[in-house]
Formats: sequence, structure tokens, C-alpha cells
Amino acid sequence: MKIHDFLPIPDILKYKTILCVQPHPDDNEIGMGGALLKFKALGANIAYCTVSQGKGGSNTLRSEELVKIRQEELRNAGTFVGATSFYQLNLSDTHYPDEKEITEQLVAIIREVKPDIVFTVNPYLMYEAHPTHRKTGMAVLEACMFSSMKHFPNPDASTEPKVHRVETIGFYASAKPNVLIDISETFEDKLNAIFKHESQFDAQGQAQLSQYLSMQAMTFGQNLKVSKAEAFKVLPMVLTHMMIESETY
Repeated sequence: MKIHDFLPIPDILKYKTILCVQPHPDDNEIGMGGALLKFKALGANIAYCTVSQGKGGSNTLRSEELVKIRQEELRNAGTFVGATSFYQLNLSDTHYPDEKEITEQLVAIIREVKPDIVFTVNPYLMYEAHPTHRKTGMAVLEACMFSSMKHFPNPDASTEPKVHRVETIGFYASAKPNVLIDISETFEDKLNAIFKHESQFDAQGQAQLSQYLSMQAMTFGQNLKVSKAEAFKVLPMVLTHMMIESETY
């Protein structure tokens, strides 16, 4: 008997309440815009949480001006793919964020949103150089675990928080995915959503990213025998603590 015999990989499209946590304002659309459009069509409740302001995303705009622009772009793109609520941690970009600070804020958001599944970037991507990506991925893992524990973050509190148990976590931008989602019909709208972040992509950048994402989606699609697909590493939360099976799940 193998672990999949009694703990099958979840059908993520069945989930109705989704929380997507992104390090920067455009990561969700790049990583899973096609799947989000499918969740939207299925009537899911999609919440966005953005960890940083993204003020390091331009060499020409002043940071204060850029933050305002990126907030508007975030709302436009997120709404386009189906997000109906937005949370912002407002941490500064281009520095090493405090993982504990992110975790505690995320726990409060998880307990409010009560998601069935939480998506984020994969913190284990081997050559990921951006500390905000690495820290965000780990903080989401921690927050999904701690959100169900009534003594977190304050074991001495006089009142107990209303806890929430997350069922599943999903990582996009994963080198070892175990779930593929057909985005053949939503891929072009995924690109439309990404390029609502006009401050981040000039014409050349749009052309290069479109080509790369198309090649990536076609490669994943071949494994699913469809035109284009997005890939995720999906884990039931039970596999995120002292479970060696998560390595090969």
C-alpha cells in the first residue's frame, strides 16, 4: 500500500474558498492566473493577500509613486481573475522580511477568510534568489499550521481566537508538481491579467514573458494531453510536519 491509496491527491478545483498569498503584486497571475480564472468560472470565493508593496519593481519611478500604481494594478488584475477581497501586509520590498511577522499576520487573515486551500510560491525552489519569495512561502506553510492552534500567537491570552484548519496547501512555481490544471481556454486571459501590471512590463518584456509562459504551459499540457496547463505541488496539511512522504507525494 502506498500513501496515495489512503491519502489521494486532492481535486483542487472542488474547493470553494481560496486564499492566494503572493510576495509581490503580480505573482498570483503569473503563477496561477489560468487556474484562478477556472476557479472564478466555478463560482469560488477568491481572496488575495500581498506581502510586499512592490516598491522595488522599477528603476525609474519613485517608490511612493510606484506603490500607488502597483496597488491599482493589483486590484485590476486580481478582480479580472476573480478575487473579491484583498489583504495587504505592506512590508517593504528589496530587504529581508521577518518571517515571524508575516506568519502572525497571515494567521489572522486565514482565520478571517477560512480558506479550504491556500496557494503561494514554492519556498523550496532551488535557485530562488528573492528573499521575499522564500520567506513568504515558508511563512504561509507556518501560518496554515498555526491557524488551527488556539494558543497561537499568544498562549497566555484571556480569550481564545476563532481558529481555522486549512485542509490543503498548493504551491505554484514548483519544480516538482503533482497536479496539472488544464488552462487551454484561459491562457490568453491569464496573459491579459498579467499585463494589467503595466508598470512591470514594457512591450519587449510582454513578448518575452508571453513566449516563456506559453512554452511552459505547453510543456505541462503535454503531460496532461491538453494544449496548455499550469502545474502545482499540492499537499494535504497533514503532510507538512514530520512526514517524509511529502517529498514524493
